[in-house]
Amino acid sequence: MVQINRVDPRKSLFKKSVELGEGAIRGYDFEKEFDAGKFFESFKDTGFQATNLASAIRLVKEMRKQKATIFLGFTSNITSSGLRDIITYLVRNRLVHFLVTTTGGLEEDIIKTHGDFLHGSFDADGATLRKKGVNRTGNIFIPNERYIWFERYMKELITKIYAKQKATGRLVDSVEFVREMGKALEGSKRCKESFAYWAYKNNIPLLCVPLADGAIGDHLYFFKKDHKDFGVELSKEVELLY
Repeated sequence: MVQINRVDPRKSLFKKSVELGEGAIRGYDFEKEFDAGKFFESFKDTGFQATNLASAIRLVKEMRKQKATIFLGFTSNITSSGLRDIITYLVRNRLVHFLVTTTGGLEEDIIKTHGDFLHGSFDADGATLRKKGVNRTGNIFIPNERYIWFERYMKELITKIYAKQKATGRLVDSVEFVREMGKALEGSKRCKESFAYWAYKNNIPLLCVPLADGAIGDHLYFFKKDHKDFGVELSKEVELLY
């Protein structure tokens, strides 16, 4: 026969507790005169992601106070969204020293200087969008025309870089390649919206480690099919970092 040890449920339900934690959770008091600085400072007591944001704000202030070298890294979805404009502001005003992003992050920054990304829906039917020549990133729509333009842009850019390679006898490195992408925007109507453009203007290294990924990688691959000696030297980024 199995012996069952009976446990008083009250010992589990009414377990004695301790006041564990660092300060009370509370929000900003809007009954007082609004103060933007104190509002953001209050995030540290708000909980959830607001507390993490407050920690990030504190760290950035400390980095600037100590004049630290600031690396800003982000993925392509940041560029897809309106947060790209914040990145551009930081680079334009020299508030960061290095940028690190993905191929998608770089190419979408370039594409947006040609045409807008548009409000869409998470629930949009993929087959219907396909018939209309529209791509979807979350609830953001991107017409195919944007990528068709980007193909022309890349073909012209790579052709110029290849001519430079032939003239100098050396491969362009990846940092220089990305810099040329920003430089190629100069004079265009919306170039000042681009963080790649301002990275070029302010001589801020823009590192794109997986350069052969995404649409850029496709264009590099197809160009090399017709120009076997074409290449991009990839170790410059490592040299810059170390």
